[in-house]
Amino acid sequence: MKKCKSCKKEIDDSATKCPFCQSFQKWYKGPQIMILIFPLLMLPSLFSISRLTNDEKYLNYKKDILVTQVNIASDTESDIHTYNIKNNTEHKWHDISYQFIGTDEEGKVVVVQSDSKYRWKVQANSASMISIKTPKDTPAEKWSLKIVDMKFDKY
Repeated sequence: MKKCKSCKKEIDDSATKCPFCQSFQKWYKGPQIMILIFPLLMLPSLFSISRLTNDEKYLNYKKDILVTQVNIASDTESDIHTYNIKNNTEHKWHDISYQFIGTDEEGKVVVVQSDSKYRWKVQANSASMISIKTPKDTPAEKWSLKIVDMKFDKY
């Protein structure tokens, strides 16, 4: 004979459930624990499935994001190129990755600057500016901004 873990009455050694208080003698055998464990086991798979089915990317919205040059300012050592990025989507974009491409008189690429750590955000259906600094001694005659990737929060 052994004592029940809950009510402390004597029960049979082979009993998995107390006949007096109906308490399970092993905590993991109770149906209550399965109600808790099942959702915990399913949560990661549900999250990964939703991430796969809702995998929207910048390329799907590229046509809805307009980039226009606003200004070029100069100081003694560098030029500062300012661009307006108009967001015509319902998403708030952040963490822009871009290439800033400099071409010579013939249109050949001579310089490419890129950045993926630029702390930048643009709200849904609005615009934001981005400024990029280039050295004055760069052989490029013309510059263009190409957005490679941006992120938006789905949740």
